[in-house]
Amino acid sequence: MFNSTRLLSSILKKMLVLVTLTGVIFWSLGLAEAATSVAVSTTNLINGNFPGAPIPASSPTIAIVKLALTPTQNATLNSVAVQFASSGEFSTFATSDLVAIATGATSGVALYNDAGGTPGNFDGTDAVVTLAASPDWTPSTTNITLTPATPVAMTTSVTSIFYVVIKTSGTISHDDEVQATIPVNGVVTSDGNGPATAFTANFLRADTAPAQIMGASAFTGSATIMVGFNKPVQKVGGGNLVVGDTPFTYVDGGGTAQTITAMSHLAGQNFATLTMSGNIEAQDLDGTPATLAAGTNKIADMAGNA
Repeated sequence: MFNSTRLLSSILKKMLVLVTLTGVIFWSLGLAEAATSVAVSTTNLINGNFPGAPIPASSPTIAIVKLALTPTQNATLNSVAVQFASSGEFSTFATSDLVAIATGATSGVALYNDAGGTPGNFDGTDAVVTLAASPDWTPSTTNITLTPATPVAMTTSVTSIFYVVIKTSGTISHDDEVQATIPVNGVVTSDGNGPATAFTANFLRADTAPAQIMGASAFTGSATIMVGFNKPVQKVGGGNLVVGDTPFTYVDGGGTAQTITAMSHLAGQNFATLTMSGNIEAQDLDGTPATLAAGTNKIADMAGNA
């Protein structure tokens, strides 16, 4: 006699096994998906637009790498590994080029947490993360690990932004260069590591030479003076040179006295165009010509050197 009860029991057991196996597969897939996304960039940072971006001596803190971490579940940032190039064109960067940043331990390299201000911009409102140790960069120790004294908490699906930061000393040499790399899986979290491929930031170049006027040209009968600089310039504090900030002082050379009434300049240009109150005269270009000088603490290079 056919035993339908036994058959039904066998079918139910197989279904239970199948459901259990399916659950294990989904659970495993869930674990694989539940990993923190790690995006590394230099977006909106000093070296984000071009290699060799200038940095000044005795600089404030400078963010050189940005980390955007998005966990799929509550997690913590446990450490960040950074490799600094110290060979070839970057070999001149010395230990003394960096100075301590307040991290709870003396170090020339630090980790900051984006907090306040404009999200994704290192703008002075961001908080330094206290480190468990003091990982100074040196020419003989190019690989450092920034380990928070307390792992930094991150919230599910909320992107947390961190910055790798350096600070230059007053003894940094002109044209010294440095470059940072975040290696594969160099960002360690409690919920997976990243990035999947190494990220190398654009290199930075120390620029300690002051901005200078290299020449000024004008023609009689014209109200325009062209001014050339030794490097790209901006006003002190950032922005275009504008006539209202009096970035130049002009001493007339004779004839009808002239004054500067307008100015054309974009931050990052190595020239400016001045418009005078009247046409340049022969007396301005003779044996006692008119003179043009930079105003005190008015013009800086793109590294902030005035």
